[in-house]
Amino acid sequence: MIRFNATDTTNADVGFLKQVLSAVVAAGAGEVSISDLTGTAIPGAMAYIGREAVSVAGVPVRIHCHNDFGLALANTLAAVEAGATIVDGTINGLGERTGNVSLDELIAALEFLYGIDTGVDIKRLTELSRMLEEMTGVAVPKGKPIVGRYAFAHTLDAHAMGVVAHPELYELIDPSLEGNEGVVVLGKGSGPKGVRFRLRRLGIEATDEQVARLVEAVNKTASATRSAVTDDELRRLVKEKSGL
Repeated sequence: MIRFNATDTTNADVGFLKQVLSAVVAAGAGEVSISDLTGTAIPGAMAYIGREAVSVAGVPVRIHCHNDFGLALANTLAAVEAGATIVDGTINGLGERTGNVSLDELIAALEFLYGIDTGVDIKRLTELSRMLEEMTGVAVPKGKPIVGRYAFAHTLDAHAMGVVAHPELYELIDPSLEGNEGVVVLGKGSGPKGVRFRLRRLGIEATDEQVARLVEAVNKTASATRSAVTDDELRRLVKEKSGL
């Protein structure tokens, strides 16, 4: 099958683009691709270009977006809404300059927000992301949506209390569906609910008074180190502050 790729689609005259797409399909192309080569389109523009391309193509339309302004996912979804049926993406969003749409985010959006069955084993998305991180040496930000280690993390005590009682309050997607997990991060602003939750995960029971001392110690440690308190640090604080 022949696929025609209009490389710099978003900088082309739309009338000319439609003429070209009509011509290449008439000449035998079985698929056409529209591309935001420099990542400068906005979702409304991409939806318009997508609709125009779909209206004349008569064959499957593919969308390929770059992420220079952080709009690759939004633009890809706009094109899908406009009728594009094939989408490009890369693992962890790796690509030229700032990269392309991240496959894990795209797949999750299509599955959970649009109800589209992608045929992908979504439970392995986190595993795939971290495997590529190890292979390439390019770190995945901890706060990256879907697959980041802190994608389903909670710090504020109200959030910790809520997510323990009713996870759906703050986790609209069950982290395990993506192969990830929810965590309560201890840091500046943590309170007794979060501290007690982490203690119990470590198999440690404490009185309210001991927890109160640990809350103070956790906040001081996080402020001094400017980072989250690890399990090892929490164990150290438990020995120093509560004698457990």
